[in-house]
Amino acid sequence: MATAESKGVLTRYNVKSLEELDQKIEELLQKNQQEEIFIWFVGSVENGVSWCSDCRTSEPVVENYLENLKLKLDCSLIICTVDKAPFKSPNSPYMKHKAKVKKVPTIIWWGKPERVEESECMDTEMLALVFEKVKE
Repeated sequence: MATAESKGVLTRYNVKSLEELDQKIEELLQKNQQEEIFIWFVGSVENGVSWCSDCRTSEPVVENYLENLKLKLDCSLIICTVDKAPFKSPNSPYMKHKAKVKKVPTIIWWGKPERVEESECMDTEMLALVFEKVKE
């Protein structure tokens, strides 16, 4: 959520499965082939809290970073909910997906090598590396 002074806007989308994620990526790229897409993989909520302790700890850090992020161009952020059972299975569909999600939370720049995982998501300097090329 870029501030009024930013040149770019960060638009958020929420998806609850890898299928929905693929559909959203396709939809965004059909609208704009040059779309800069970031994906934030987070643990699903069970009994009111995320099953992922690193997700619970990093969420306020990531949210604060995004709130203060000034972008030089419009970008999309897809927040993808990760269900515990399939994620923890030996044949995890998240690992087999193009995003190759081995840990949560994970934030990636779609189609680029930039990524942060687990405790790196609690470090604003590491977050800055992911968004470096789209920041003002």
